[in-house]
Amino acid sequence: MKLGKSLVILGLFTWQSAAGQYYPVSEIPDSLKENAHCIIRLYSDDLEVSANNAAETIRKAITVLDKEGELSAGLRLSYDKNSDITINNISIFDANGRKIKTIRQSEIEDYSAYQSYELYSESRVKVYQPESPVFPYTIEYNYERDRKNMISLGRWMPVSDYSISLQEAVLKLVHPVRVKVNYKELNIKGQTEIKGDIRTVTWKLHNLKAIETEPFSVSIEELVPSVYMMPSLIRYEKYEGSAENWEEYGRWVYDLFRDRDDLAQADSAKVLKVIENIKDVSGKVRALYKYLQDNTRYVSVTLGLGGYQPTDARTVFKTGYGDCKALSNYLHSLLKFA
Repeated sequence: MKLGKSLVILGLFTWQSAAGQYYPVSEIPDSLKENAHCIIRLYSDDLEVSANNAAETIRKAITVLDKEGELSAGLRLSYDKNSDITINNISIFDANGRKIKTIRQSEIEDYSAYQSYELYSESRVKVYQPESPVFPYTIEYNYERDRKNMISLGRWMPVSDYSISLQEAVLKLVHPVRVKVNYKELNIKGQTEIKGDIRTVTWKLHNLKAIETEPFSVSIEELVPSVYMMPSLIRYEKYEGSAENWEEYGRWVYDLFRDRDDLAQADSAKVLKVIENIKDVSGKVRALYKYLQDNTRYVSVTLGLGGYQPTDARTVFKTGYGDCKALSNYLHSLLKFA
């Protein structure tokens, strides 16, 4: 990630004054303070994509104006066995832009990202939540993310909520021309440059005023700029496919479900007994759905491809549980057999 790191270093000197100050609050335009609880001073995201992995270098600085803005200034980064997060530095600056604290690695929480509905998950999360008795102050994050087994490159959306304004943000996507990356732009337009066999797409934002929340407001996602990104060639372990269009993507998903709807012999016998005295199709469907309700419960186990591929029908019958797609596949198996 030499390119990404060099851009971060360049940006660092751009924001540093001769007096050794970073992000003085006095440099924020008054218009960006209106209706704002916090202000994103800089959000630099450099994403390099190859055929097999993606590497990202991010630098983000947020000026916190009050306690409510402090909640939006926290850092929460998810990762699993196919991704890695390295937090290089977290620094806090006072209102004049002078550094007052460097956060130690021991102050960053790292724990399993279990949800209440999950029995087990490989996902983990790194969290840092700033707290200060004095406002305003600025917090700066520098971290890197590496990914493999790519299915999605995620979404870039610098303004994540109401009452957040933005001074400057830039996303730079770099990849070989032969490695196609699909992206969808909302409320923003990028600039593309090709040098040799390298394509670079850059999106920039400047001075976005905070949007004040109102009763019955639409989702903030409909109002602010964002970019969704996805590799055209998707792969996860032995499963490889194309996301060039919906038909190709559907074929990849179909392969994940292939041969996972066979019932165990004991399960088949129970199905026959459930529907043996029912003549009409709708009655059989209702009976099998009730059979599903009476004999299974929702439990999620997220291991590897488990977030995309359903547990096979035989295993659901044996254990009596599955997540949404596993139970859907199981009901499909019951209906198919019947």
